[in-house]
Amino acid sequence: HKDLTSHGYGGRLLDRIIEILKGKDAHKLYVNTSSDLFYGPARVLYKSRKFRKVDVIKNHYEKGEDQIVYSRNLAKQCNS
Repeated sequence: HKDLTSHGYGGRLLDRIIEILKGKDAHKLYVNTSSDLFYGPARVLYKSRKFRKVDVIKNHYEKGEDQIVYSRNLAKQCNS
């Protein structure tokens, strides 16, 4: 709902999910969203949290509306 956007709720929730998953030694997190303009803020949020676009499924929801899949590596990086 548009009254709930731009308050930082989604970012805080996503940050907490990432924190929990890292604590459980998860390696990767996948999320998906629509290419529709309404979901633009979600795409900006994912990109700001180091998610990378890994796939686009054309016309997934309907003609002209694609599904966009993002992933983020959660594994601890080795410096050796």
